[in-house]
Amino acid sequence: MDLTAWIGQLPGLIAVLLRFRGVLLGSIAVFGLGGILFALMTPKAYQANQLFLIRDEAAGGKFQSLEWLKSAQETVQEVAKHTEVLRLALKEVGPENPSWFGTDENFPSQSEIEQLRDNVWVSAPGGNEVGKTEMVRLNVKAPTPERALKLLQQISNGMGRQMRLIRAERAANIEAGRAAAVESARLQSDEITQEVIEMERSLGEDLIELRAMLDDKSSGESALLKPLLLSLDAELVKESNLHAKVQQDMKFFQDGLEDVANLLGFPNELLEQYQTLRDLKTGLVAAQIQLTEVKSRYEPWNVNYTRAEQRLSTLENQIRNELNVSIGIAKSSSVFLEGKIEALKRQRETRVAQLTRLAGLRAPYQNLVATQAAATNNLKQAQDELAQARAARLSAAETDLLTPMEEPIAGSRNVGSSRTLIVLGGGVCGIFVGLGLVMLLSAQPMVVSESAIAAWENPARRS
Repeated sequence: MDLTAWIGQLPGLIAVLLRFRGVLLGSIAVFGLGGILFALMTPKAYQANQLFLIRDEAAGGKFQSLEWLKSAQETVQEVAKHTEVLRLALKEVGPENPSWFGTDENFPSQSEIEQLRDNVWVSAPGGNEVGKTEMVRLNVKAPTPERALKLLQQISNGMGRQMRLIRAERAANIEAGRAAAVESARLQSDEITQEVIEMERSLGEDLIELRAMLDDKSSGESALLKPLLLSLDAELVKESNLHAKVQQDMKFFQDGLEDVANLLGFPNELLEQYQTLRDLKTGLVAAQIQLTEVKSRYEPWNVNYTRAEQRLSTLENQIRNELNVSIGIAKSSSVFLEGKIEALKRQRETRVAQLTRLAGLRAPYQNLVATQAAATNNLKQAQDELAQARAARLSAAETDLLTPMEEPIAGSRNVGSSRTLIVLGGGVCGIFVGLGLVMLLSAQPMVVSESAIAAWENPARRS
C-alpha cells in the first residue's frame, strides 16, 4: 500500500470533517447528553450479604445425602423470594422514598415486591455450586447501604419464620401420617391377636402340646404325645403278650382235662404260677409210681392194689377239679386282659387322632403366631416412627434450619453501572454515529492514487 498517497488524502478528509463538523458535534452532543441523562436516571445499588450454615437440627445436624442438602438449599432459595417474606420485610423497613403524608396503606404493592424479588438471591460462597456445600450466602441490593442492610436483616428473620412454619407443617403432616399408620397397625394387631385367642381357646388342653411342637428344640415333633404313644405301644405289646400267654395256659388246662396225664407235660413256668397244680403233679407222679409197684407185687383183687387205684383215681379227680378252677381263673384273666387291651387301643387311637389333628393345626397356628409377631413388630416400629415424628415437629418449631455464620455486611461501593462509563460510552457512540452521518452526507468517492488502486487489484504487488 502507498502510504504517501494516503497521507496525501488527509487534507481532503479534514476538509470534509470541517465541512460537516456541525453534524459530527451534534451527534456527539446528542449521545453524550443521552448518556448523561441515562447515568442520572440509573439508580445507585449497594449490596448487603450474610453467610448462613444449613443444618438439619431435627436429624441430628446432618443431612442424609447430598440430594437432601440440595433440596434444602433450593427450598431456602425459594423462601428468600417468597412473597410473604418480601412483603413483611418491606413493611418493616418502609418505602424507599417516604411520603410527606405518611406510608400508603397499600404499601408494599405487588410491583414493589416484584422489584425487590429481582434484587434478592441466594448463592454459594466462593463461587461453589449450590448443593455442594452446607453454606449459602443471602444477597440483597438496595439504593443505599443502610436500606440494603435493613432489608437483609428483615428478609433473614422472615426466612427463619417461614422455614420454621414450613418445617412445622411438614412435620405435622408426617406426624399425622405416622399416627394413621399406628392406628392401622394397632387394628391389624388386635384383629390377629383376637384370631390367636379364638384358636387357642378352641384348642383347650391341646394348646400346651401344640406350643411344645413349635418349640425350636422339638424340631416340630410332639413333646408330650409322642412319648405317651410310645408308652402305650409298649404297654399294649406287654398286655397282648400276657393275653397270648393266658390263652396258651388255657389250652394246657384243656389238654389236662382231656387227659390227666398231660399234666406231666405242663411247663414249669405255668406250674410256678399254679402251686396247687404243681403239688398235684408231684402227687400224681408218686401215685403212678406206687400203682406200678403194687401191680408188680399184688394181684388186682388185693386190697393194696385196690387202695392204690382208688388213691390214683381220687388224685385225678382233684386234678380235674383244680384244672376247672384254673380254667375259670384263666378265663377271667383273659377277659380282663382283653378289656384292658381294647382300652389301650382306644386310648392309642384317641392320642393318634389328637396328634394328627395337632399336626394339621401346627402350620396354620405357626403362621398365625408369626403374623401376630410381625404385626406386633410393625406396631412397635410405627409407634417409634410416630415418636420420632413428634420429636421432629417439636424440634422444627424451636430450631432454625439457617444458622448465621457472620454479621450482615453492606458494601460501601456502588455495584451498579458506573455513571462515568455510561457518559463516556454515550460520547463514543456519538462519535461513531457522527462519522457515519458525515460519510453518508458527503457522498463523494475518496481520491485514491492509481498506484494504490493497482496494488489492491494485483495482490502480487502488495508484497
